[in-house]
Amino acid sequence: GGSLASHKKYSYMASLQARRWGKWSHVCGATLIAPDVLLSAAHCIGSYSRIEIGRFDFSDESEVKNGSAVQLWPQFDVHHPNYTTTSRNLQGNSHDFLLIKMSWPTYEFSPIKLNKNDSIPVNEGERLRTAGWGVYDWDYDDRSNTWSPISS
Repeated sequence: GGSLASHKKYSYMASLQARRWGKWSHVCGATLIAPDVLLSAAHCIGSYSRIEIGRFDFSDESEVKNGSAVQLWPQFDVHHPNYTTTSRNLQGNSHDFLLIKMSWPTYEFSPIKLNKNDSIPVNEGERLRTAGWGVYDWDYDDRSNTWSPISS
């Protein structure tokens, strides 16, 4: 489950996109952690060639035209040194981290504030929040057009 998110609250969210059937499509989510660096999942390597930051609703093309979202290009990406497709398949996405260096920085959007306190979260079972353009079903045609934050 999830609920509609505020556009401004999650402006550090990015969409990794690929050109498919003549149009750009979302393939993976990412998070802006520095003006020119994104954090994503290593299993996304090779699946994208464009980045959109600030996009809230994929069905609303005016977001890019009016400047509330920007389109950028990846310069290079680096996955966790212990990530392999074998470890992913056998151990459930072990070390599934990817850093993406963008071709230029964006200062229109603030990076997410990263946790610097090793003791947080403190308690097992503590509620955390995640957000993304989630898949409602494993049928990739049934994807949310807007961000959906989820607490768990």
